[in-house]
Amino acid sequence: MRKEYLDIIYDLRGRVIADVERLKELSEQPKPSGLTQDENMSELRTRRSQLSSIEDLIESYIRVHS
Repeated sequence: MRKEYLDIIYDLRGRVIADVERLKELSEQPKPSGLTQDENMSELRTRRSQLSSIEDLIESYIRVHS
């Protein structure tokens, strides 16, 4: 069960990282499609916060189950 849980969390982490990269690319364009610049930056901050929380979760899980 432990490995499967970590696999799911690492998959989630990968998805958030991909989203961060996409949002960074959008922010570098002169006119981001679909989102205003402020909305894009807000979304980027949210994803980075999620990534930090996921990293903390992984560290805690590994610490508890090691």
